[in-house]
Amino acid sequence: MILLIQFRNDQSGWHELKCVYSSMGTGYCQIQTVNLYSDHLSLNDLHKLAKGSNGIIIGGLGSLSYGEEEKAKKVKFNEIRNKALYFLHKIMNLKKNPPVLGMCFGHQLIAEVLGSTVKPDMHQAETGTFKIKLTSEALKDPLYKGISSSFYAIEGHKDGVQQLPKNSTLLCFSKKCKVQSFKYKHNIYGVQFHPEMNIADLEFRLSLYPSYSKNPININKNINIDQPKKILKNFLELCK
Repeated sequence: MILLIQFRNDQSGWHELKCVYSSMGTGYCQIQTVNLYSDHLSLNDLHKLAKGSNGIIIGGLGSLSYGEEEKAKKVKFNEIRNKALYFLHKIMNLKKNPPVLGMCFGHQLIAEVLGSTVKPDMHQAETGTFKIKLTSEALKDPLYKGISSSFYAIEGHKDGVQQLPKNSTLLCFSKKCKVQSFKYKHNIYGVQFHPEMNIADLEFRLSLYPSYSKNPININKNINIDQPKKILKNFLELCK
């Protein structure tokens, strides 16, 4: 079983699940979802689910971000973030933890647990389709098996990881974002981009979050956006 941890309170929740299962080539019955937006989710229950899972995917964040200024939203964001950081700290310090893949917000959370700073950063912000480049280490890594040295992926983030986490390996970078992907230990990964999404998926998400339209949006519909899905298929292989 793959455990998908979500942080969503709107239609993006079912959409994220759809994108993940279709990209992995698996079915709903093989993915267990839990949502940290819920006030009724026990961290003890979450910990038990995680220990019984073959792999864990930490999903993206819907309507909130690190730069929240509205008081109620800031309180909710900090509540979700603190629960997630506590959970990740527990999981990542197990002697035999299952493989973990953090996507977008999940990537940022893993970086935070490992001591990096994450903050609103318009210099690194990306919305649309962007070219990602692999490092020499990524070319040898099983998560990027079958993926070329550069590829296009979907991005949708205002916040950025400010430095590579200590004792981690940089796997990917882009022109604007210096830490697009990293690896910690042998089976904990972060990816800032969205390997589960295509251009139609991005357009749907943008319809839910009009605030992103205030930022420059770069969408090239003439490029191949299929390669990143191999990352999720490769992650599934790591979980077997």
